Amino acid sequence: MARIALIEPEHANPEVKQIYDGTLRGKPGNAQKALAHRPEMLKNFLSFYASVGRRWTGSSMNSSTFAYRSLMAAGIAPSIM
Repeated sequence: MARIALIEPEHANPEVKQIYDGTLRGKPGNAQKALAHRPEMLKNFLSFYASVGRRWTGSSMNSSTFAYRSLMAAGIAPSIM
């Protein structure tokens, strides 16, 4: 169970809904849903996440390890995942 309430797409405000539908193509993960409480933080995290993804593309890291390391680098506790 998440310690932070997750913002589901059907309950998101218009600003968050736009991010979910646009940048995340309608498929936000739990980390994005937790960050949706602060839309400006979500936008910054997505920019950071994209830049880290470009850096690690082609590595042997799987998506779970990538998400964990990205959250750790951003200073966000992985327990929200």
